[in-house]
Amino acid sequence: MRDGSAPSGALTVGTLNIWGRWANWPSRLETLARTYPSPGPDVLMLQEVRDDALGDQAEEIARALAYPHWETVEGHRADDGAEGLAMLSRFRLDNAHTEPLPASDPHRRVLVAHVLLGAATVSLVCGHTVAVPDDARRDQIEALLARRDDRLILGADLNDTPHALAESIAAAGLHDSLAGDLTPTWPMCRMTFGSAWESQLLRAPHFSLAPRRLDYLLSRGVVALSAQVDQLHDGERHASDHALLWGRFRIAT
Repeated sequence: MRDGSAPSGALTVGTLNIWGRWANWPSRLETLARTYPSPGPDVLMLQEVRDDALGDQAEEIARALAYPHWETVEGHRADDGAEGLAMLSRFRLDNAHTEPLPASDPHRRVLVAHVLLGAATVSLVCGHTVAVPDDARRDQIEALLARRDDRLILGADLNDTPHALAESIAAAGLHDSLAGDLTPTWPMCRMTFGSAWESQLLRAPHFSLAPRRLDYLLSRGVVALSAQVDQLHDGERHASDHALLWGRFRIAT
């Protein structure tokens, strides 16, 4: 694909929660660059992207993975910087903007952009719901599933399992690119996640670290030709606590 030109037949899209700067980010970035599929997705949606005194993670990742274009949005702000969402792309994204999700603490928004696939416009939506409390997570998931875009690819960390969400996804007329595949996407390394949590917060995680799938590529009006989970590890280190989920899509006929 030529830089700046949108695809004409099929579009590859990925989603990855990058886990901010936890657990030695410079080393994880090197692992990401080494293990990322080549050429990789046309568009990569990212969650937990930091923009702080240490730099802009979206820009760091875009340069490491050779994405010439990126869009970012602040999801919430802490004393030490902002954390949010990003889309990296091989071509320019149209009409990139944010939309709110139902209230939570911290608050959440979605990042929306559009791409021309053949002669049809596809909405690309990147989201990340809160994990707790349960009612806030459910409200945010419901809002995401209620989107009425005619042609939609939603990449998101929904902080819930396919078992809990399958019925709602189907009722919304959306297709889960992994269908019944329960391959875990989090946590990629329980020991690393647990030790990083304790080091940063000085307490053990208060939730289960049982591996499960929390990440989704949901679609409407496009057909998922393939989808896969890549753990992005080099045997010694994982690039993130989440796996990369990516798939190939074409317009439904």
